[in-house]
Amino acid sequence: MSTPRGINLLGRDDSVDFGLIMRIHTARLETESIIEKYSDVLGEEIGCIPGEYEI
Repeated sequence: MSTPRGINLLGRDDSVDFGLIMRIHTARLETESIIEKYSDVLGEEIGCIPGEYEI
């Protein structure tokens, strides 16, 4: 015996019209602030860690 399901009163279009959901078409990543924040480990050149290490 299955549990009865509720009826959806609002569809996608109504939910968007009422501002309940929003479709985002683009994402923006502020790379400048990330590079500036972590400038001690991010840079233009490829670096090496001095010494020998075993992983």
